[in-house]
Amino acid sequence: MTPFIVLLNKNELDELVTVLVNSNNEKNLNNEVYSMDELVLLAESLLKQNESLIEIVKKLTPLSPEKQKILFP
Repeated sequence: MTPFIVLLNKNELDELVTVLVNSNNEKNLNNEVYSMDELVLLAESLLKQNESLIEIVKKLTPLSPEKQKILFP
């Protein structure tokens, strides 16, 4: 993988952290048996988290050449 730097404003960073924290607070799915309704709810939850992450990524813009020169002389 190639590392990259992303500059986010505070609102975008807060939004990203919120989505990541919420996804990490879910139950451990490895050792449980779920009903069909529970699986549907889990799938809907994952889709919602995925949509939130997609919206955050859509807001990312490349650095301007001026900012690139400042950050990477």
